[in-house]
Amino acid sequence: MIKGFIHFNIYTLDKEERVIEDGGILIEDDIIIAVGSSQEIEQLCQGKVVELEDGKGKFIFPGLINTHTHLYQNLFKGLGSDMNLGDWWPKVLAPLGMALTKEHLVNGVRHGICEALKSGVTTVVDYLQFHPVEGLSEAEIKVAKEMGIRLVYGRGFRDAGENMGFSNMNENTDDVFAEVTYLKEKYQKDDGMIKIWLAPAAIWTFSEKGLEKTRTFATNTKTPIMMHMFETERDNEICLEKYNKKAMDYYIEKIFLGPDLLAVHSIHLSDDELDIYKKYDVKVSHNPVCNMYLGSGTAPVVDMLKKSITVGLGTDGAASNNSNDMIEVLKTTVLLHRNHYKKADCINAYDVLKMATIEGAKCIGMEEIIGSLEKGKKADLLIFNPNNSFKTSPVNDGLASFIYSGDYAAIEKVVVNGKEVLNKGKVVLGDEKKIIEDSIYSARVLKEKV
Repeated sequence: MIKGFIHFNIYTLDKEERVIEDGGILIEDDIIIAVGSSQEIEQLCQGKVVELEDGKGKFIFPGLINTHTHLYQNLFKGLGSDMNLGDWWPKVLAPLGMALTKEHLVNGVRHGICEALKSGVTTVVDYLQFHPVEGLSEAEIKVAKEMGIRLVYGRGFRDAGENMGFSNMNENTDDVFAEVTYLKEKYQKDDGMIKIWLAPAAIWTFSEKGLEKTRTFATNTKTPIMMHMFETERDNEICLEKYNKKAMDYYIEKIFLGPDLLAVHSIHLSDDELDIYKKYDVKVSHNPVCNMYLGSGTAPVVDMLKKSITVGLGTDGAASNNSNDMIEVLKTTVLLHRNHYKKADCINAYDVLKMATIEGAKCIGMEEIIGSLEKGKKADLLIFNPNNSFKTSPVNDGLASFIYSGDYAAIEKVVVNGKEVLNKGKVVLGDEKKIIEDSIYSARVLKEKV
């Protein structure tokens, strides 16, 4: 069955950056087979059985790509809300994370995916950094498959650093590599719905040998790496203390940097260090709400863009954000940097839309199949109906409405891999009421344990 949309305003994010007023899209199975004017689409439909949806006054954008979050953390909203990262992590996050059971993880991940879908996310890059019991990786992957979202799963781990009283926080890297190999063989298919990555926690949680082995495994098996980098000054402080050199010099010495590395946060960087990122084609996941929430600082994103460093956007986990809402991230990104650089024109709505779509796809090496609306790409898209919300209407500029006035209520439909996973604002493949009830239960139980 061929499905299609006509009479929509379409932001394609293709190489020509086409914005098509009164446009249409045709989808066959999981692939976009045509993008053009409504008239062109209707002509292509002649003599064929096509299910067409009329969208006058509505907009189609590529599905948003959240390049960094911790889905299970939807259970931890509001805990430790007035702490900086150095206090919040050992006092709040680590005890809660190490108390996770499979049931709690599943409940948190489902809740996080629902919030992602409702904010127009079609691909989520998730980082599961705690593994107190076996089987959590597969449990999360199975939930993502059930709910129809595209998942880049980062298998978090550490082999050194403070355990804060927990005996099993550090792991044997060889055991982690064996699990990653198993997960790739079982779940990573050609459709791109599930990707498996390495997710070393941070430089100060790894031994020299552990970091070296991680890079060797990544290179030999073509497994990309996501890592928290330069979120605070601690990276440099620890490296100066242990190795008598700054963190960037340590990374260069260990041949750790490369185009397969997604550097999450990347706040505390000099201009020269940005040049090193560019030299090695390191990608960046910018998480403005979390960075502001924890008082970590402002990443030099405008400078990154000037240097053509690839930058995507992320929410980070709800424990350090209080939501998994990508719509909120869009507006926050613009306002934060305009304020930081004291220039209203240093970044605009389209820049941010690119970071949330095609640039996010480049961050995860998937720009050939997602991130824009083009013939031959996977059918990942969202439908934005600004007339569904007081916040987003009336519309004088559709992009401005989406970026600056965005609202869950205006995300009418989300399609992933050609399948509707959100329709009329409701999750298709899950019982929303039960998912909320289950997450409330798990949040209460976990809070009582710490």
